[in-house]
Order: sequence, then C-alpha cells, then structure tokens
Amino acid sequence: KPENALIDHQDIDLWLIPGRAFDLSGNRLGRGGGFYDRLLLDSPALKLAVAFDFQIVQSVPKEDWDIPMDALVTNKKFHNF
Repeated sequence: KPENALIDHQDIDLWLIPGRAFDLSGNRLGRGGGFYDRLLLDSPALKLAVAFDFQIVQSVPKEDWDIPMDALVTNKKFHNF
C-alpha cells in the first residue's frame, strides 16, 4: 500500500517491470493480479519492461486499466514505444 511505502513513488525515475509476454505496442501480460498496474498508475517514471526475446508475441490482451510500458529491453534488442 502506498501509505506503507519506504519511499514516495513520485521520487522513482525508472521502473524495471517483468511479465509473461509483451507485444510491440507496449502491452504487457502479467500474472493477473494487477500489482504493477496499481503501482504504476500515477508514476511519472520511465516504465521499462525486461524480458527474453521469445516473450514477444503478436498481441497481448489489454484491459482499460492496464498500464503500457514505455520501452522493452530483451536479450537481443531494445524497443522504444
């Protein structure tokens, strides 16, 4: 919860975000709990997804509350959205 955080989310410059799959529109498939979407909701920081190249798929299902990534770095390439 934000009130229990050790630092203010507004003071963070970069988030490194994992996921199960990503598409080249910046969409991310997580584990279904919405943890990162709630965490990133009001953050001005760069949202950098980290993954292996094989985790990139044609399309990831997207809901209205999903927070897109700003960029994706894999073991082979950097993608800027």
